[in-house]
Amino acid sequence: MKEERLPKTELDLYLKTLGDSLAEHSRLHPQIQLIGLPVEEWAGPGYAIGALFDPYVLTASLKPSTVYLEWPDDELPGISWIEKRVPQKEKISFAVNARRSPEFLLPMLWGGVGYQRFEATSDWQIQANVAECPALAVRDGAALFAFNPLKVIHRYLNMANPSTTRDLTDLLVKAVLGASGIDRELDDDDLRRDFHALGVSSLLLGQMHQAVGQSWNVEDFAADLRAAAVAYVEGDRDRAREILGGLFVRFADSRKRLVPVPVYIIAMPHGGILFENEGYAEYDSPELAARALNLLLDWQEQFGFHFAPDIGAGTLEEFAKSYPKTIRRFQQAWEKGAVEFVNGSYAQPYSQLWDLWDQEKQFEIGLKTFDQLFGRHPKVYASQEIALHPAMPDLLRKYGFDYAIHRSQNLGLAPIDTAALIEWQSPAGAGVRSLPAHPLRSEWRGGEIWRHFPVLLTSERNKGLPFIALTSLMDQTFIDIYNEEILRANHYAPVWGEFVTPSEFFKITNEIEAEPRCYALDQYHYALDQAGNSFHGHQSGGYSSEHAFMFKESLRLRELDRQGVLPEPDLKRLLNQEAHDCYIIPYFATGYFMEGGMTDYDGPRYRSSNDQPRGLNRYIRDTVGYPKTFSDHAPVRPEPCLIQGGTLSSGGKNVQIDLKTGAVVSLAGKKVSLGALKYNGVAFEVQKVKGSGERLCLSGLLPGFGAVAIEYFMNAGWLYGGVSCPVMDHRWEDTKITWMDAVYLEHSKSQQAGVVRTVSGVTQPTVLERFHSLDVLEIREADSGVQLKHGGNIFFRQTPAAVQNRLWCYDEFCNRFYWAVSLTASL
Repeated sequence: MKEERLPKTELDLYLKTLGDSLAEHSRLHPQIQLIGLPVEEWAGPGYAIGALFDPYVLTASLKPSTVYLEWPDDELPGISWIEKRVPQKEKISFAVNARRSPEFLLPMLWGGVGYQRFEATSDWQIQANVAECPALAVRDGAALFAFNPLKVIHRYLNMANPSTTRDLTDLLVKAVLGASGIDRELDDDDLRRDFHALGVSSLLLGQMHQAVGQSWNVEDFAADLRAAAVAYVEGDRDRAREILGGLFVRFADSRKRLVPVPVYIIAMPHGGILFENEGYAEYDSPELAARALNLLLDWQEQFGFHFAPDIGAGTLEEFAKSYPKTIRRFQQAWEKGAVEFVNGSYAQPYSQLWDLWDQEKQFEIGLKTFDQLFGRHPKVYASQEIALHPAMPDLLRKYGFDYAIHRSQNLGLAPIDTAALIEWQSPAGAGVRSLPAHPLRSEWRGGEIWRHFPVLLTSERNKGLPFIALTSLMDQTFIDIYNEEILRANHYAPVWGEFVTPSEFFKITNEIEAEPRCYALDQYHYALDQAGNSFHGHQSGGYSSEHAFMFKESLRLRELDRQGVLPEPDLKRLLNQEAHDCYIIPYFATGYFMEGGMTDYDGPRYRSSNDQPRGLNRYIRDTVGYPKTFSDHAPVRPEPCLIQGGTLSSGGKNVQIDLKTGAVVSLAGKKVSLGALKYNGVAFEVQKVKGSGERLCLSGLLPGFGAVAIEYFMNAGWLYGGVSCPVMDHRWEDTKITWMDAVYLEHSKSQQAGVVRTVSGVTQPTVLERFHSLDVLEIREADSGVQLKHGGNIFFRQTPAAVQNRLWCYDEFCNRFYWAVSLTASL
């Protein structure tokens, strides 16, 4: 499934309309020229417009002037350029007023924000510094930045601190005023931020109008805007607020004329993993995680922001120990219906990768934990990371879920559906009212969603739908550009639609008929084998080994559960081992994620400090207890059989093994080619054969890879094959998971044969080149079939002539895998 995350046509339209809208807004202050817009696609020129909407700018006697957000091509009088410097987190400092003197660090993230080192003559006034050099110099007719403040705003927003945009927008205001010879303090009244928010909304509405071929004229509301500014500066804040409110209502009406259908915005911020003594990803620093969550709660109280976090119960269970006040705030907001949690599982696993028993335990323990923490539990299932599969409606119904968001942001995609709402049904018939993945794919935009409102809302892909439902499952730490300003706008009027929790959305739309849908496995796109990729720029791998280890632990706990003696701590450990971040990035270290996204990150960095007792080289795989090595043995014992050369016989069943390659070449007298061990297309070479009354053992060389041993035995109508690598000293060509550098078993088939896989109890044919299968895999020929099963080696690839089962590639820690073929299935 190949889709553009950001279709090029929409990106081109966004950039074109951005330039056009910026040009229109320059007419508000024709005497001011801003050099350096529109900046990057992912930075925020709206903050420059917000500065132009500031009441002190609107009421000032401005002179013709130029504000240089980027270094000018031509020389400026009194400015001596010295050099361009790469960022090293130099301090940015300036004074907004006598009470507020912000300090930031020059960001190094996402390419960093470099600065120009320069000297200025005495007729230039220095209003900000970077390190001990000028960062902002002003004089009559000009303001000169050493770095682009809009880029700093973007790279700082992960700090989940709204003062970031406030302070740096104020620095832009001071630049504009300073270029007209005005040096004044700016007050701290929060109402001034609403003027900035109006500017951001105006810029976006200008883009929307341009996108549909209509005009947006700032002169249409300039008089009222200036009247609000005058009222503000004269101290009549109530009047200023009243006029602003009227402008926001007009903006909402303008948006509704362009997009007449209801717009619902469902924000479901995603959280990572927190264990007893350490956290990862969004919980690298529990303190900063608490700050992010409390910011969202502050926005709820201040702006009426309704949202629904996607955070695992296990993480919240641990978080509550140190941050009970934050948990109580969530509890209160949940009680009044402004917030709800979604997902409900204990550790947010990739559900399609685990047995149904494990999935049931994720919900059983997860919902129980929610009840203990909040006195209630989620009724809506949603997950940022792909965790959807055909049997999920059965589970959701069993555990009392009312609704589902049938969308995914990371590592896979749900099938697109043009129905407004669906009754998502399992093959067994259970159904859950769900919001499907509409053609717009808003869930794939992540933090970009706010700035892309103009093209998302006017997209032709919304055609025919009775509403537009925008969903954001972005990480809770990513507070992206315009998020706060859009909430401020919507506090006055539904300029951008209505922020709702999922439950609110489904109640509002309860009169809309849900069309029945039963999706096939092949309709879901699972990118979880990460073929050819790392994830988040960090080392991935070991997935088959992780499955081998956890499948065995699951079997052990399942037996204890059957006996009624399952220890809950053991079960919780397994559920955490299945957690999304543990599985997908086993070499994630505490601090990796937040330090890579937060300029001022000051939380734990276990990879770069001698932090005892955890130490330097501790990863998430160590925290949850993945072993350094593991052997995946078949769960049954050999039964006595007759071994003659390469033939094994038991209970009237005969199997022949090729003693040169180790492949199965005959089942019950029928020629086959199964279990041929290969490395990059080169077959295994048998060097030594040893047979006993139970096992046939072959050892030899897999050219290009190393020494390998193969073992065959029979049990209850199945032939089992074990493949082991006693000494794993192979040097892989690439430090990534790839089929181009892998050891695999090859099962031959005809070009017409069908391949049938099983996932979460659902058995269906697959035509995908790469896929995963749990339990049993079948190869169905026109007049016969082969039934196969396997352990942790769940990843497959099919070609016209074979099905290949990957064993080893980069970073597998399992030294033995097994597979089996039925001797009783139709041949």
